[in-house]
Amino acid sequence: MRVNASPQTTSDERTFTIVCTGLGGRRVEHTRLNVLYSRLRDTMRMLLSSGARIQSVSPVGSEPAAAPIKSAPPARSKPVTTSQPKPAAKAVPVNLYKPKAPFLGTVTENYSLLKDGAIGRVQHITFDLSGGDPQLEYVEGQSIGIVPAGEDA
Repeated sequence: MRVNASPQTTSDERTFTIVCTGLGGRRVEHTRLNVLYSRLRDTMRMLLSSGARIQSVSPVGSEPAAAPIKSAPPARSKPVTTSQPKPAAKAVPVNLYKPKAPFLGTVTENYSLLKDGAIGRVQHITFDLSGGDPQLEYVEGQSIGIVPAGEDA
C-alpha cells in the first residue's frame, strides 16, 4: 500500500474583494483588498477591530453591489428665536492675600469623613470667613491654601 507523505490540504482558490474606508487613519479614502476565502474571516475581524468601515465584499470578477445612498428628508425651516443675553461674568478674585499678609480665619468645624479604622485621612473643615480687609471672596471651584501658624522650617 502506498501512503502519500505530503500533508493534505484543501485548496479553495476563491478570492474576494473587500472595499473599506477608514483603514490606517484615512477616513475618506476607499481601500480595496483582495483576500483568499480561507483568510476572509480573519481579515474582516482585523479590519473591524482597527476601526475601518466595510463598504462591500464581493467575489473577484463580479461588480460590487452599490451601497444604498441614504437621503436625508428635507429640513423643515423653524422660526429663528433670539436668546436672552447672558449677564456679564464677575471678575474672579485672584491672589488677594499673600503668605506675608494672610487672611486670618477661624475654624468652626473639623471632623473626619471616614469611619474609624479606615485607611487614610479625609477631613471636613469649615471656616468663618467674616472679617478681613478686603473681604475674602471665594468662587466655587477655587482652591484656598491653608498655612498653619508658626515659622517655616
